[in-house]
Amino acid sequence: MRTIQRTTAKPPLLDSQGFDSPEFDAREASYGTRVRRQAQFLSDVQAPVGLDGCWVADGRLLAGAHPGLGPYAVGDRLDVLLEAGVRHFVDLTLPGECAEYAWELDLRADALGEDVTYARHPLSRRRAPAAATAITAVLDRLNECLRADGITYIHGRDPMRRPGLVVGCQMVQRGQSPDVALNWLETRNWRNGGHLETRPLSREQQEFVRAWTPRS
Repeated sequence: MRTIQRTTAKPPLLDSQGFDSPEFDAREASYGTRVRRQAQFLSDVQAPVGLDGCWVADGRLLAGAHPGLGPYAVGDRLDVLLEAGVRHFVDLTLPGECAEYAWELDLRADALGEDVTYARHPLSRRRAPAAATAITAVLDRLNECLRADGITYIHGRDPMRRPGLVVGCQMVQRGQSPDVALNWLETRNWRNGGHLETRPLSREQQEFVRAWTPRS
């Protein structure tokens, strides 16, 4: 795969409309108000047509299901993602869990004349990682991708659990409390196959987020 083309601009993981905004500052609003405002923000942001998922950061990071699942062929889903501006793919599935698509992604990106990156950071679907380094590696990759051009797409088999685990830890890393992070994730419009995803993080995954210690 091609290397990431860096730019001079280094956008934050979450922009001014996300949970870095004053709406999520405890000094500005009550906890309940913050959650309601976040829910309103989420309801106004949609994933690209033809691909289920949800925005974690408006226009920068999209979480969704594996491109090979659901009513669309993997090639069709990849086309939608590429046309929407996705240039970086972070795959959280285990080897052999789902159909491999990196080779087809490369071919379709070549046809469009676009540079793309793909990285796999396998995580368990329901279990928490045995070591914090597994999540640290994903967070480092996300930050690298988000400093480059294009949208980043992070996915597990389904759109919620593994991406939610990573995003929850990223929120804590950026100063949010674990309770705010977990409640924020629960208000997301996670969609899979045209339906709202109802499977929350497992109890073990939630405890992992609660125990996450931000790096200095």
